[in-house]
Amino acid sequence: MMCEITAALTIGSAILGYMGQQDQAEQQQESINQETKVRNEELRRSQASQMEQVSLEALKNRAKARVAAGEAGVMGNSVDAVENEIRFNEGQDLANINANTSSAIRGSSASHQRQSNQISRPSLIGTGLQIASAANDYRVRTKAPNPKK
Repeated sequence: MMCEITAALTIGSAILGYMGQQDQAEQQQESINQETKVRNEELRRSQASQMEQVSLEALKNRAKARVAAGEAGVMGNSVDAVENEIRFNEGQDLANINANTSSAIRGSSASHQRQSNQISRPSLIGTGLQIASAANDYRVRTKAPNPKK
């Protein structure tokens, strides 16, 4: 009777241990996922803000250039060249912002993967071995001794 109780406790303990470790691993993974999501949202908000600032600044610069050209009585290709240069610089700045944000998000994803890989996850094989060992121990203890011939 004592052997059955010991075996049942060992098996139950192995199963509960596995389940507890699995729950803990899932909670850690969810925390990492949430942190990564928040970090990426912050990066995208920052990107949008920077892009808005660059576009607004370029718009102001184009307006200043038109006003200055009008006041100076300059028209034609010279004014177009200045406006084109402002647009080109705006495009370059926007492209740099996009590239930097993409790079930061890739870094965030790499960090996410690295943290996920470090989570200690329970082993089904280890749990199975604990159960098998308890079952074998029970079998050995309850086996009737062989009478000597």
